[in-house]
Amino acid sequence: MAIEYPIIFRKSPAALVRSIISIDIVLIALFFISILFVDYEELFGRVAFLQVLSYEVLAALLILILQAIISFVALVQWTREHYEIRQRELVFRRGLWKREEKVYLLDSIRFISFSQDFLERKLNYGTIMLESFNSHDKIVIEEISNPRFYVTIFENLIRDIPVSSLQQIREKDFTSLLKGRENELVEFKSTFRWDIRKAITSLELERVVMKTVAGFLNTNGGVVVIGVSDTGEVLGLEHDYKTLPKRNSDSFENHFNQVFNTTLGAQFRHFVQLRFELVDDKEICLIDVRPSTKPVYLKFDNTEEFYIRTGNSTSPLKMSEVATYVSIHWKN
Repeated sequence: MAIEYPIIFRKSPAALVRSIISIDIVLIALFFISILFVDYEELFGRVAFLQVLSYEVLAALLILILQAIISFVALVQWTREHYEIRQRELVFRRGLWKREEKVYLLDSIRFISFSQDFLERKLNYGTIMLESFNSHDKIVIEEISNPRFYVTIFENLIRDIPVSSLQQIREKDFTSLLKGRENELVEFKSTFRWDIRKAITSLELERVVMKTVAGFLNTNGGVVVIGVSDTGEVLGLEHDYKTLPKRNSDSFENHFNQVFNTTLGAQFRHFVQLRFELVDDKEICLIDVRPSTKPVYLKFDNTEEFYIRTGNSTSPLKMSEVATYVSIHWKN
């Protein structure tokens, strides 16, 4: 039987119950601490309109109301927090008023496991851990009902993701990448924002890099190498570093993020990963770009442009051509 996506799942009901009990325990502890300093029965006696009820009845009523509020808020929060498994990504959403969303690409996951303690085994819930192939970062999904079932789904999805040309490039040693030529998946850039010929900072160069990133996002992904000339000569990032508040990779990435969010949109940032490597004592930046699950437009000077990768160059599409390309490229 075919599985329909997205698959939506959330924390076990046992986690909801435990959350309510934990809040109750904290409030009870605070109450008993407070009675060391406050005589609630005396305060009750001073309020005339409360005298229609006994102190014990009023206390019980307040406890019931408070318990109902706690249970309601916990239930709403539990229902508003969930995960979605899609064919290429895992999406996490939560938040009562301000919604938060995180997206994890499944093609970067290479190891999956789950754990359960004694009680969790009895109640059939546990913690799922997904480890990235490119780093040691882990995605931890806690208190999930029937974790073995979802681990199996993840394993099947990841197994069915083909090893693309882009993935083969990522797995290469970066020095061998530099020995090759620019192609549909690789592009070299001497700098990110410093115009070497004019010896000035150039917003146009930033736009050119973002145009290439947009082209990779809208096609099959790719790698932009900053600090290497078109001929493969390693120049390093020193020219760009001199234009930044701090001359290091953190400052470079912070500025990249600002430009990316302004021109392409923060919602697409998770498709891009920056790596910094040393070659001949010179630092370079490799921008790994995965294909986007949605069309990405480059915004610059109050205009929007749509780019794709064609061979070893990045080409714009006319607005009349975009709809056709989008319907074909993202047909699934």
